[in-house]
Amino acid sequence: MNTVPMPALIAAALMCLAAPALAQSAIPVPVRAPNASGRTTPAVPRPPAALTGADGEIRYAYGESHPVVRCAPLHLCVIALLRHEKIVNLSLGDSVRWLAQPAQAGDRPIVVLKPTTAGLRTNLVVTTSDGHLYYMDLVSGATRFVPEIGFYDPRALMQTVHHARALKAAQAQSVVASLPGVSLADLDFAYWWKGPRAERPVRVFSAQGKVYIQMPADIRYGNAPAVFVVDHGAEQLVNYRMAGGYFVVDQLFQEARLVLGVGAHQRVVTIHAGHRPRFSW
Repeated sequence: MNTVPMPALIAAALMCLAAPALAQSAIPVPVRAPNASGRTTPAVPRPPAALTGADGEIRYAYGESHPVVRCAPLHLCVIALLRHEKIVNLSLGDSVRWLAQPAQAGDRPIVVLKPTTAGLRTNLVVTTSDGHLYYMDLVSGATRFVPEIGFYDPRALMQTVHHARALKAAQAQSVVASLPGVSLADLDFAYWWKGPRAERPVRVFSAQGKVYIQMPADIRYGNAPAVFVVDHGAEQLVNYRMAGGYFVVDQLFQEARLVLGVGAHQRVVTIHAGHRPRFSW
């Protein structure tokens, strides 16, 4: 029997894996209203869109941003610098009406700010042990303020993206390596499934005594379901592994279950070998 080269097989028959993307929400940070007095004052540049962390911290790219920090009287603003640094010097343009205190939060140096009154504008310069220089404009308003901002290293972020893509490619290659010399005629896609939509597989097929269950892109090791083979109505443990977004089950089955959660919150997807019955839901 003629065989198809594995790269062509995976591209044509499996429509394998899309590259991961990192996504974080970009939000604009409010800026000071125009000066109504008519006096000429230095313009405060509009800050760039910033990333929001899971903890609500607004994060700017170090070296690519000139943030404007908005604070309010009787409230503290926290500025978190890059990790593993030490603050060497902290300089305020207005050290009379602004209070600044350096501190350490774990491995992150922070600066705690508090203006004494509203309507103030000045700047802040912080230098660190790694030779980084942070320049920020400070604005105080009567009520509106941003409680916490931080910085991230854009180069480290890109390295994380490249590493994630390389890991995804390696996982995909592990799936390819597990299908040596398989022809298109050897792939059996006669499987159907039912259960909660969020946990349903994208596709299921078998080849050379193994079953390949492709899961949705948002299923990762931390929230992946367990796989059980059903024999005479009883769930049995089975050897399987996750590779490149696929569950690779080391045996054929007539029925299997993907189980996520326990008790009243348990969600189950049932996979059947064969073609879906005409009136099955």
